[in-house]
Amino acid sequence: TIDQSLRFEDGSPAYLTKSTTAGNRRTFTISCWVKRAKLASQQLLVNTGDDGANQGGLQFLSDDTLNFYSAIGGTYYQLTTTQVFRDVSAWYNIVAVYDTENTTQADRIRLYVNGVRITSFSTETQPLEDYDSFWNQNGKGISLGVYEPNNSSLPFGGYMAEVNFIDGTALNADSFGETKAGIWIPKDTSGLTFGTNGFRLKFQDSSAIGDDTSGNGNDFTASGLAATDVVPDSPTNNWCVLNKVSSLGTQSEGNLKTVTEATGSGIAVGSIGQTSGKWYWEVNVNNSSTADLIGVVDETFDSVNSGSYVGYLLSKGKDSIAYYSNGNRYING
Repeated sequence: TIDQSLRFEDGSPAYLTKSTTAGNRRTFTISCWVKRAKLASQQLLVNTGDDGANQGGLQFLSDDTLNFYSAIGGTYYQLTTTQVFRDVSAWYNIVAVYDTENTTQADRIRLYVNGVRITSFSTETQPLEDYDSFWNQNGKGISLGVYEPNNSSLPFGGYMAEVNFIDGTALNADSFGETKAGIWIPKDTSGLTFGTNGFRLKFQDSSAIGDDTSGNGNDFTASGLAATDVVPDSPTNNWCVLNKVSSLGTQSEGNLKTVTEATGSGIAVGSIGQTSGKWYWEVNVNNSSTADLIGVVDETFDSVNSGSYVGYLLSKGKDSIAYYSNGNRYING
């Protein structure tokens, strides 16, 4: 089980960084669990680099596709998926493999998401055999959540958990997870060989966020992150947040906060629906001078285009109940 994750707020860049020594530039594996909070922007998960022409990265692009690459002198070897990743309610396990010693060219860069190898790409440029990537160079540095050279651009917005970097070994996804009851779940990676620059970030110590638990001591320095950014939302205990796709207004703090736009009304919808049982959630209203309504709606309610309110949906044939900021309760109007 994974008991916690680290929340990255893209509004003010939050990141982890460390220097690197000379490692294996031909063979390495990255595995990380990611829950997105921000969409439609370029966001780096893991990055190493000098400048735009010399770098390596694992990132989401502005169209929400996934990109894994190494570039030297502006020559890119990379995979860019045709598949998009826009589920802000779910955890993704992303495994990226670089293996230029592989004699099969199509297998030298590989991507897996939730245990499934991705095979459809809008861009697929496989490197030559025994090609030295930009990764794992002495003194180049590696970062999580931001573009390495300036530590401010292309910030990631969301959550990361159980980040593993394996220097010198090409591993498949089944080294990091397994399928049980049709769901991809984490494996304990403590028995893996991590290599020179390898690390395992569990984010289990809020007073030492960048602590490497692989045994290598490759600790990261945290910037723009606080102890309160270590949260219990995790791949094995997924928490409800605000669903950015179905919500108006502006969401922040890992989609735990929403701000209604200055003009018109906004609505924010939770990311986990209920079908039975008893459910509990908390809402803190910072400004009750406006008409704040908190409640439950039918799943077919279109929050973005409805033009209606929670609790006032009788005329639209949707079941709805809400509490108003003055204490009144409204049921279907």
